[in-house]
Amino acid sequence: MGESGTTFRFMLPVITSLLDRCEFSGRGRLPQRPIKELVDILKKSGCLISSDKLPFKITNKFRFNNVDIRGDISSQYISGLLLCAPMQNEDVRIDIISKLESKPYVDMTIDVMKKYGIEVVQEKKSYFISKNNKYTNKGISDIIQKIEGDWSNVAFFLVAGAIGSKQVEIKGLNLNSVQGDMKILEILKKIGAKVEIDINSGVVKINKHILKQTDIDICDIPDLLPILTVLASACIGKTRFYNISRLRLKESDRIKSSVDMINSLGGIATEEENSLVIEGKGYLKGGEVSSYNDHRIAMSATIASIICENPVILDEENAVNKSYVNFYEDFEKLGGRYVIIDRK
Repeated sequence: MGESGTTFRFMLPVITSLLDRCEFSGRGRLPQRPIKELVDILKKSGCLISSDKLPFKITNKFRFNNVDIRGDISSQYISGLLLCAPMQNEDVRIDIISKLESKPYVDMTIDVMKKYGIEVVQEKKSYFISKNNKYTNKGISDIIQKIEGDWSNVAFFLVAGAIGSKQVEIKGLNLNSVQGDMKILEILKKIGAKVEIDINSGVVKINKHILKQTDIDICDIPDLLPILTVLASACIGKTRFYNISRLRLKESDRIKSSVDMINSLGGIATEEENSLVIEGKGYLKGGEVSSYNDHRIAMSATIASIICENPVILDEENAVNKSYVNFYEDFEKLGGRYVIIDRK
């Protein structure tokens, strides 16, 4: 599984639904990231699991029809269970027994499943999949051609347009997307950036304007926090991010790594109870930053260089390869500059 929590939580129920025996391993922080709730469900169904943490071996197929799962730890639990539901050969009901956080990610799962022939019936706090649902590859070529852009990664360059001196134009976006991170457009407007949208062509243009502080709920958009702390540093005044507690469980402790990133660059970031506060000065000084081997911290620190008085020296810069291999090349295309330092 490498270090991918998404892949792990999706594939754990899917692979065990297909195979009698399998083995999972991972590296980095993945063995420490939450998985207990899914493991408990597998055990209850009759799966034999050699350990509660990675690496482990699993014997017996995963079979279930009704299951209760918390929604406030990881929405990926629900997505994984949804993906394997059509493999159970009976009606499946998934009940959410807490507040469902990051719901837009579950909506994305359901949207993709629909394209492959699966109808998920949503109720207030549950999901139902009939045993008559079967995955189909009908029209798969059209589906592949229509895979939409990733709003989580687009957000870095949209923020670059909002804090830099040059307009940033992004093409080929789905402006009717169910992706939760499309909320970056709403946030940029709220904070004062100039946002131009052409829904028909899927083009977004971002320009800097007078940026003002605000409060931002991170509950459904946790992946945006690092780059939003950079945006907040470009504002004048205090910006507060709240409902952030689950960010401790990402590729890094993303609360700590975001605070450290801003403070290392000469900004003012403080952690409060379930919130993070940035006291924006309109600029950062620059300096040395650790990415904590977290792709979103590495990309955020790079974009932060736009408002830094001095260069940014980034450690473990290759973390971007987890999700955006060509990130630095695209940064350069938009006018950024970077050099690889050999520290040997």
